[in-house]
Amino acid sequence: MSLPDVKHQQKRWLSQLKARFGNECVVEWRAFMDRQDRYCPHLDIAVGPFSTIPGERKVGDYHRLAKSHRAFLDQLWACHQRNEADLGFHDDQCPSDLDEALGSNHNGRCFLAIEIENVVSRKHLMGGVVNATALGHLGIVIGWTDDKVRALFRARKYLQFLRRVGKPAIAVGNLLVLSRTQARDVFNSNAMPKARFRLAVRADRGTTLSSPRSSLNASR
Repeated sequence: MSLPDVKHQQKRWLSQLKARFGNECVVEWRAFMDRQDRYCPHLDIAVGPFSTIPGERKVGDYHRLAKSHRAFLDQLWACHQRNEADLGFHDDQCPSDLDEALGSNHNGRCFLAIEIENVVSRKHLMGGVVNATALGHLGIVIGWTDDKVRALFRARKYLQFLRRVGKPAIAVGNLLVLSRTQARDVFNSNAMPKARFRLAVRADRGTTLSSPRSSLNASR
């Protein structure tokens, strides 16, 4: 899918997230706009409130948001957990439940940090994983294709491996990996607390991530 298509979907998701969370949702959010002495990551979509004052933490606000939007977060978690299991990326380093994931980053810059990965290099994709993890109370990376979903899980697996063997590495317990259609269905829904997201196995095309309504590669 072309970049204009991705940008169109990005704006549509922004509108849907604003309908849910209010106006403190932005695209291309810059984490350190007032600093010239460091790298300034841009998030594809960010949901506030935003913690931008040195020493200020919004963890209490994020806990209250997580409680009031629990059904929505449960849907996101169900998608991620199903992908993790069906693609063979679940192990003892993965959070056991959503509460553990929500408790992994006590110094987030925003409530939800969302990165959309389409036609990017592996290094760029790794940057998206790190940015979503570091900046979000809950980080969400969306793979635009089947291959990108798997690549995102592989990037997460690498960071988990580095920590397991004692290397300097970021913890990724607050990171969720979704497909494009899963994100589309959850962001567009008002209430789907028991939605089933699964892998559709097709003999002629292999295994494809899907949501209840469509496969990852289906046209909108």
